[in-house]
Amino acid sequence: MVTAIENSPVADQTETKFVDLMEDEADNYPEELKFIDKGYQLPIVFINGKASFSGKVDEEKLIEYIVRAKAEH
Repeated sequence: MVTAIENSPVADQTETKFVDLMEDEADNYPEELKFIDKGYQLPIVFINGKASFSGKVDEEKLIEYIVRAKAEH
């Protein structure tokens, strides 16, 4: 997903970061870990701090969503 975003038209307007919530680094993301407890499937994609996608993510739909979110701001 990160690669798809980096190769998309929104690449220069988007910051992406991959966080492995199953590793030690997860302790830095207690709010995000709560989504796993709620039954969200990995991967969980957060856009502007909001859980926006969970499980298998269609990269085209993700990029379309980012474009729309940017247009709203």
